[in-house]
Amino acid sequence: MTPTPPSDECAELRVTPGDATFADVVGEVLGRGARVRFRASGLSMAPAIAEGDAITVEPVAADRLHLGDVVLCRTARGVVAHRLVSRDRSDRGELVLVLQGDATEECDPPVAPADLLGRVVEAERAGRTVAVSSWRARIAAGLRRAAHRLRARLRP
Repeated sequence: MTPTPPSDECAELRVTPGDATFADVVGEVLGRGARVRFRASGLSMAPAIAEGDAITVEPVAADRLHLGDVVLCRTARGVVAHRLVSRDRSDRGELVLVLQGDATEECDPPVAPADLLGRVVEAERAGRTVAVSSWRARIAAGLRRAAHRLRARLRP
């Protein structure tokens, strides 16, 4: 579980998202200003990010995020890469980030900016690179969210 020496572009990690130390190692590498790359697991971000895609995450401060960015965060259920759909205030008036998977109908519980690990900048699938936070990806995700809401309202 030791990272290999970082290159100029990306640090290669020998941990997986399911490892207990994944968030700590990724947070440490991103905190040093390096990008990280790992294989995604799960279906919540399909079709933007598919199971097994190699995703690249860069360091970012919460105040540099844009709605529609895909971010990597620590959550109560582990580390997730989901789309930022809004910024809100907690009951105590603190800023929180509201995330949602592209393939999910509901938002995740809000997370504090301190739980932000980085921004997902691209996914690689079958040798092809996809910009997951491009304006096209943001529009497509917004349309999927609107369709989810419409379907929920139309259900008896």
